[in-house]
Amino acid sequence: MVDTHQPSTTQIKKIPNYSIEDQFNPGTQAPWSGYTTAVDNESRLRNQFFANQAAAQSKYIPSSSSDLYNYDIQQQIIKAHSQPFPLIEKPASDITTPQPYPKLFETQQFAPFDANEYGLGSNTFENHTRQQVKNLGLYAKHPKNK
Repeated sequence: MVDTHQPSTTQIKKIPNYSIEDQFNPGTQAPWSGYTTAVDNESRLRNQFFANQAAAQSKYIPSSSSDLYNYDIQQQIIKAHSQPFPLIEKPASDITTPQPYPKLFETQQFAPFDANEYGLGSNTFENHTRQQVKNLGLYAKHPKNK
């Protein structure tokens, strides 16, 4: 058998991948090649380097000494006041700053309140709350029913 196909003399044109930084796309769909080359960038932005799993490496767990768990409002106030002079480092004991939020750490005391004063609807089954209200006499005292 004789091969009649002649080799091409024209070189294949290399087109760069689509990049939103370099090219403007006025349409609604960008070329597929641009998306496939940027999958790693999207994974990095979404912080998805590990598959969904129960292992510890798939989640970021800060140490218990992290400022996420231990927050000192007094230290933050001192840092805020020392911003104009960043070169001066004073220990926290040398600076006396009044607490600007006096009620921040105050524990609130609320009066006891029972929303269900009469215990209506407390049965597991057969809660006839309409009849229970009638039995209390509240139904007759309601302004709509006079």
